[in-house]
Amino acid sequence: MPYTKLTEDFCLTSLKSLLIKATLKTISPIIANAKLEVQRSRQDFLGTIKKTPEGVISEQTELGSIKAEWFYREEAPELPVIMYFHGGAYVTGSLLSSRVLASELAFETDFRVLSFEYRLAPEHPYPAALKDALDVYAHLLSSGIDPGDIVFAGESAGGGLLVCTALALKDENKPLPSALICLSPWTDLELKGESIERNAKNDPLLTSEYLRSSAAMYAAGRSLQVPYISPVNGELSGLPDVLIHAGSDEILLDDARRLYEELTACGVNATLKIFEDMWHVWHVFDIPEAHEALSGIGDFIRQKRSGGIELT
Repeated sequence: MPYTKLTEDFCLTSLKSLLIKATLKTISPIIANAKLEVQRSRQDFLGTIKKTPEGVISEQTELGSIKAEWFYREEAPELPVIMYFHGGAYVTGSLLSSRVLASELAFETDFRVLSFEYRLAPEHPYPAALKDALDVYAHLLSSGIDPGDIVFAGESAGGGLLVCTALALKDENKPLPSALICLSPWTDLELKGESIERNAKNDPLLTSEYLRSSAAMYAAGRSLQVPYISPVNGELSGLPDVLIHAGSDEILLDDARRLYEELTACGVNATLKIFEDMWHVWHVFDIPEAHEALSGIGDFIRQKRSGGIELT
C-alpha cells in the first residue's frame, strides 16, 4: 500500500493573521450578501490592487476560446508546469482575480504556473467548467508537454474541479497529470460535513448559505451527488499522488478530511496537512502561514520528481 500520512501543524499563530482574520469577519458578511455581479467585480478589484510579486513575469495568452495567463520567475525551469484552477464557488472568479494566488504560487514554488478562466454559473452551469479544464489540459499536451510534467493545483471550488478533471481523464483512459494539489477544496456540494456547522463562527470567509446557493446555480437541477460535481463521491482509485491543505477553522475542513479518507481507502498516495487557526484559502493573504504553505507545495513537487516517497 502506498505511503500515506496525516499531519496537523500546531504552531504559534502570527499576529498578522489574527488581525486579518478579525477584519475579514467584519467585512465578509457584507460581501457575501451582495448581488452576484457585485461579488464578481469586488473579487476582480482585489486582483488589480495586489501587485505581482517582484521577479515574477506574467504573460497572457489564449488557449482556443479560453483566456489564460502564465506566471514564472525568469530563472524558473521550463518543466514542470502547474495548471492552476481558481476558486469562487463556480459562480465567481476570473483570470484577473486569480492573479493573486497564481502569481504567489509561481513565486513561492519557483515553477511555471498556468492560470485559466473557466466559464461560470449560472450563465454556464455544469459541465462548462469541467469541459474548459479538460480543454486547457489538452492544449498543454498538444504543445508537447508530457503529462508527467504537469501538476494540477487549485483552491476551493478549483480544488474540487481539478479532482473532477482527473476523474474524467481516468474514466476516458487519458493520461493523468503527475500530482494533484488541493487547497481548501470544495469536494461535497451537498454540504454534508459536520464542519459546515461546527466552524460556522470560526470561518471568516464562507457561509453555508452562500455555498448552497452557488451549488444550486452550478448543478442547475442535476444531482449534487454526481461525482463530476462532488468528486468525493467518485471512484478515486488510480489517481496520482495528492496533497491536500485545509485550515482548522474553515467550514470545508471535513471536505478535505473526507477526500483524504476516500483517497487512502482506494490506495491513492495522499497527504492531508491541516494548519491550525487558519481559515478558508488563507494562502491568498500576505501572512507567514501562507508563505509556509505555498513554499511547501514547491517542496512537495520537487520531492516527488526526485523520487521521494514521504510527502510531508
